Amino acid sequence: MVKSKAKREHLIDCPKQVNIGLIIVSTSRTREIRNNLPCTDQNIPLMKEILSRPIELDVDTTYNISFATIIPDDADEILTIMRKHTHLDSKTHVLIFSGGTGITKKDITIETLTPFFNKEIPGFGELFRFLSYQDVGNSTILSRATAGIISNVVVFLIPGSKNAVKIALEQIIAPELPHVLSEIYREIRRETRD
Repeated sequence: MVKSKAKREHLIDCPKQVNIGLIIVSTSRTREIRNNLPCTDQNIPLMKEILSRPIELDVDTTYNISFATIIPDDADEILTIMRKHTHLDSKTHVLIFSGGTGITKKDITIETLTPFFNKEIPGFGELFRFLSYQDVGNSTILSRATAGIISNVVVFLIPGSKNAVKIALEQIIAPELPHVLSEIYREIRRETRD
């Protein structure tokens, strides 16, 4: 795992337990489940394994997978799960959507969710494509991975390939999440104090 360079004082407002929702956006995996067939998804176990590793930062934070689900490439289903976990009383801190970020007509995760971003985190997609380029070369231009904030919930939109999930979580999300959340919760703390 890549170690973040965030300093401890930048991390003090990170929640002690970070509640993370994992959402696989895949019509074919959903079809397997709905037809009582063996599900061939390998990303949820991989994501859980990566996020269960110790955080390599000087911070007292743990990652908790609060839910994991598989939904089809359907705007209504994507919006339903997003709205359920980004309302002001939600205990969710992070949503990771894997799948639906390509360039085909069925890839609608980006178009469905980015209009709801209060803030976009363009550096995530830029860094993801840089790291992916080292592995897959020029085909990384097909990735539209991005991230943003919806109602104080950090939302990552990443490709559905196993290798993309590994790059995104191991090299970017897991090591940097306490810093991202600390920025959000520092602002919340200041607003409630004022």
